[in-house]
Amino acid sequence: MKSNLYQISNTHVLALQDAITQVECEELRDLVMRATHGGAGRAAIDLSEVPFLDSAALETLLQLAKDCAARGGRLKLAALSPNCQEILRLTDLRSRFEVHASVEEATRRVL
Repeated sequence: MKSNLYQISNTHVLALQDAITQVECEELRDLVMRATHGGAGRAAIDLSEVPFLDSAALETLLQLAKDCAARGGRLKLAALSPNCQEILRLTDLRSRFEVHASVEEATRRVL
């Protein structure tokens, strides 16, 4: 899984590429914890270049969002690829995440 971490305003943006499956979950967890300073910060995950999320990836993202919220942080999903949008719809998990149409929208609303 390729990744790029950068900052917009007070939000760290983690841009991911490639499918995210069980194999990448530990790396995903580490990247998000770094981006959110152990879960206490604010981060948006850019999923525009992620063609697929398996059930392990969804479970990891749910747990990361929950952990961030428990520590006073926020984790948002942004710019979901069409396939990721469909996966969240089919699994009925969209309402369990803060989802934004673009990275710009996610970073603007984190204030």
